[in-house]
Amino acid sequence: MVLIGTMNLTRTRSTGDFYCPTCGCLREYRLRARRPFLTIYFIPVLPIGAAEEFVACSTCKTNSPTTALQHDERSFRESQNLQFRLDVFQSAAMVVTSDGSLSEQDIETLLELGNQLMPGGIDREQLGALCSSIRLNGVTPKNYISTVSRHWSTTQRRTALQAIFVAASADGKLDDAKVSLLSWLREQFGMCANDYQNAIEDAVNAGVEVAVARA
Repeated sequence: MVLIGTMNLTRTRSTGDFYCPTCGCLREYRLRARRPFLTIYFIPVLPIGAAEEFVACSTCKTNSPTTALQHDERSFRESQNLQFRLDVFQSAAMVVTSDGSLSEQDIETLLELGNQLMPGGIDREQLGALCSSIRLNGVTPKNYISTVSRHWSTTQRRTALQAIFVAASADGKLDDAKVSLLSWLREQFGMCANDYQNAIEDAVNAGVEVAVARA
């Protein structure tokens, strides 16, 4: 009986330094290519697909697409900042819509916040589509924020808290569910009571402007 199967062979094509998106600094990389082969008696004899290239960080061992080689520190930071702004806005929208209703003041505040955080701003139609998507996907604000905030800095967490507070209190009141969520955010972000209170007071005094000033 002839034993026929498949296996992937991976080879290093080149090495160098790149800005690793996981480590957040310059690291040594290996440009690797992985290609499937047909095997006979476990010996690769014939390639059966195109080679797939990827960049492997020698420090954290994370594999990244080859586009990672095009990034320098500045472009990486810009990309990270953009993602942070998008995540903060979506977090705020999720908190506001968590009670199943949107007042006109909620909408106006989210539009103002979105116009400062989102590239090119956001209009009512886009906001409506986002809110509908939030309702349909079933992800809770806590689950979403827990995921996206893992690598946020202390300053970013303060900014996110302020943006969420401004959006949640847009109509001048906070129900018990939103108060509970804000309290959870303080614990999630590792903020002491004094830092939390100062951040909220700044948000109350300055509104949306302070919420995005450090974003």
